[in-house]
Amino acid sequence: MLERNNDKVVFSTEGDFNIDTISIYDFSGNLIYKLEGNSSQETFELSKLKKSLYIAIVELSSGDIVTKKFIKK
Repeated sequence: MLERNNDKVVFSTEGDFNIDTISIYDFSGNLIYKLEGNSSQETFELSKLKKSLYIAIVELSSGDIVTKKFIKK
């Protein structure tokens, strides 16, 4: 679901679901990014992220919500 390539992050889903929104929070709960999507794979430039732990909340077109933790090194 989550793959990093330099400062670009690729979010993808399996099946026929599209990504509606991605909210990225720091570990303190502050919203850092609110990203809009419209396909099953989205690539975003996230160069503002500092080295830390983050949480991505992904809302899918099916109404499902997926939460992923990731570390920017």
